[in-house]
Amino acid sequence: MNDVVADAKNSGLPFLVHYAGENAKLEKLTRTCQDVPVMLFAYNNGHLTARCCTPQ
Repeated sequence: MNDVVADAKNSGLPFLVHYAGENAKLEKLTRTCQDVPVMLFAYNNGHLTARCCTPQ
């Protein structure tokens, strides 16, 4: 995930939308993206889950 965030920052993208895979801990992943608006998706326990956050 850190590589994805670094790539987004280096390319100058204003936000990041990413599918994290199966059984990913979205709460932990959003902590790694504190300075980029992000929307993450994961497939957990038979359901598609999502989490988004924006920097303050």
